[in-house]
Amino acid sequence: MSDFGTLLTATKKDRKSLSSEELTDLSEGLAKINSNYKTTLGEDFSSAFKTASDDTIAIVQLSEYYYSGDPADDEGLFEFVEETELDQAHEIAEKLAATFPDFEFEAATEEW
Repeated sequence: MSDFGTLLTATKKDRKSLSSEELTDLSEGLAKINSNYKTTLGEDFSSAFKTASDDTIAIVQLSEYYYSGDPADDEGLFEFVEETELDQAHEIAEKLAATFPDFEFEAATEEW
């Protein structure tokens, strides 16, 4: 499992559980938007939403990164990814919110 990355969460405004059809719709909508965005490494962002442990939240890890284990090599890595990807993730969230008005979207760069 990776160490950190940029992610999006989607929650229905009525806080009800998400259906598999809704996950598919969200993933397909994200795939259409994602073609204009890239990770820090120049790769495509992931588009596959999955339910979190709470089935009222869908999550997609847009990017995933690993620490090397060497503090000198890893210094500033998280911050660099956050600076290069988080604004893009916020833009994607705004576009998804316009397409899926019954959902709330949040973007973050996090360690996991």
